[in-house]
Amino acid sequence: MQQSQPDSFQICETRARSLAKTLIWRVVATLITWLTLYYYTGRLGESTKITLVAAGVAMVSYYLYERIWNSIGWGRVVSRTAER
Repeated sequence: MQQSQPDSFQICETRARSLAKTLIWRVVATLITWLTLYYYTGRLGESTKITLVAAGVAMVSYYLYERIWNSIGWGRVVSRTAER
């Protein structure tokens, strides 16, 4: 009796998923950045300005990073057994 080879499927993220992950992570990272800056500077305004600029740059960078990785097939294959 021969065993069938599993079919392979590539799973990709949608742009909406990449964007949601970007936004959620950015909120967490922004809070950490702001708290750290405020701790060291003691200045609310300065900490907030620096944090907002850094958050904007980081959000765009992360989104592009995710989309580039989404175009790479390495490590994104899920297999299942073919039905007879």
